[in-house]
Amino acid sequence: MFTKWMMICMLLRMTPISFRVDDRLLIELDRVAAEAGSSRSAVLNQALSELLYRLACERDAAAYDRVPLIDEELIPPEYQSWPDGGDAAW
Repeated sequence: MFTKWMMICMLLRMTPISFRVDDRLLIELDRVAAEAGSSRSAVLNQALSELLYRLACERDAAAYDRVPLIDEELIPPEYQSWPDGGDAAW
């Protein structure tokens, strides 16, 4: 018999995982989940998503440090002209 939660996990292609967590982190997780009216799983999914996004941003920033943007790339699109130097006649 499938529970509602099992069906949601299947539809969202969520895979259960198991890991050990420090007792202090578990207490904080439970507090945050209760305040948000959410589950541990939802809080952990959000936290992991935010962590992975931050790490991706840090990788991008490091790449830009290695190869900085050129001046033309720093000009906002609305101030850029066509490559031929003028507006194309449509």
